[in-house]
Amino acid sequence: MAAARLAAVLLIAFAAPLVAQNTSDCKLVIKVVDYGYGQAIRGARIGITPLPSSITRDNDWVHYALDAPTLISTQANAHGKATLRLAKGSYVVSVAANGFKHFFQWIEIRDEPTQLLVIKLQMPPTQ
Repeated sequence: MAAARLAAVLLIAFAAPLVAQNTSDCKLVIKVVDYGYGQAIRGARIGITPLPSSITRDNDWVHYALDAPTLISTQANAHGKATLRLAKGSYVVSVAANGFKHFFQWIEIRDEPTQLLVIKLQMPPTQ
């Protein structure tokens, strides 16, 4: 019985640091700027859509993202930034702002504590 208790204590003692080392999510910092001038775009609408493993870069992932439910919706602050936490995996980031073309980008969240994504929005062509 004492051996079983000792084994349980050792298992807990060694498992806790292993769990603590496993980074389950990442802080994603998104900065939205104007393509031409690099100025921050405040209030840009940001959507994050997770991609299933069946979707690859060869598939039409933008259309999938347009029809799939958005996991996170937020807005860029006065400095054009938004910070969120995401689990490791593949996502589509969509960004919309008045006077700019809608933007889509495939991103991979990896085992890193922080990732930075700078998004440069372009103005639509004039007619």
